[in-house]
Order: sequence, then structure tokens, then C-alpha cells
Amino acid sequence: MKKTLPKWTVLRDSSEKADFGWRWNAAAACAGTDVVSLEWADYTLRGFEDIFLVERKLSSAELYHNLIGEDYKRFRKELVALNEIKHAYIVCEFTLSDLFGFPWSEPKIPKSVKYKMQTGEAVYYRVTNLHLKYPNIRWEFAGRAAKQVVTSLFKRMSALYPERLDASTI
Repeated sequence: MKKTLPKWTVLRDSSEKADFGWRWNAAAACAGTDVVSLEWADYTLRGFEDIFLVERKLSSAELYHNLIGEDYKRFRKELVALNEIKHAYIVCEFTLSDLFGFPWSEPKIPKSVKYKMQTGEAVYYRVTNLHLKYPNIRWEFAGRAAKQVVTSLFKRMSALYPERLDASTI
């Protein structure tokens, strides 16, 4: 007889915008999504908060503002914290092609502003520097498959650390 494993519960940060945030419904391996306050990331699993975090980037424009814009100081603090986590990921809902096409690949940015912005190549240069400065953070430029990538990470983490799963979800 096959042993039934506890289900994983996704924790989504309460600051993640409801319109754009991901939600996992209850299914065979998942107990669903709870909205909580997470200090340093957008998603994790219940019981994994100290070893596994996922920061989600919706667009190359968001990444631009994190790396070059007014949000850099806050984002740098987040990177320092994520680098201390055993399994930390930044999952981007855009591809490297989208990033290299920045700012022209962003339809919501007016042309007059685009001419004043740094290029996607400059943004990627910053990402490369972050790889070196914060080597424990893994970057995934997953595009439209970003949620599937994160789901796969959830499955892998629950398989690696089944003792962290909530036994009440069996």
C-alpha cells in the first residue's frame, strides 16, 4: 500500500498584488494557498520559511526599478536576506529576450521615457554582478512558464524535506 504524504501549503505574501499574484488551489499534493506576511519574498511553503523562498518579478520594468530605480535600497536588503537562505530563487515572468529588449519590450512605458532609460543589456549587467555578489540566489527567467517553474520547485522541496510538511494535511 502506497504511503500518503502530507500536502504542501503555499504561503503568499500579503503585499503581493491580488490582481497579479499566483494562487494554488487544493489538489492531490497541495492543500491550497494562504496569504500571510512574509518578510523577504513573495512565496514559500508552510514549514519551509527558513530554508526556501521565492521572489517573483512580474516584468523587466519591475526588475529595472529594483536594480536601477528608486527601489534599489529596499531590494538590496532583500538580496542580502535571500542570500542567507539555503534555497532562494528569483523567478521572472519574462525571458532574457524580453530583458534584452527592454525598455522597448515594455508596452506600458511611454516612448518619451524609454529614450531616457538604460537598456536591458545594462540591467542584465547588474543581474550578472548580483550573481557574483549573492551566489546563493538562483535566477530563473521563466517567461510565461514562471508559475509552472515555481510549482515544480514546490514539488521538489516537499520531496527533499517531507518532514517539514504539515501532517494534518494528509
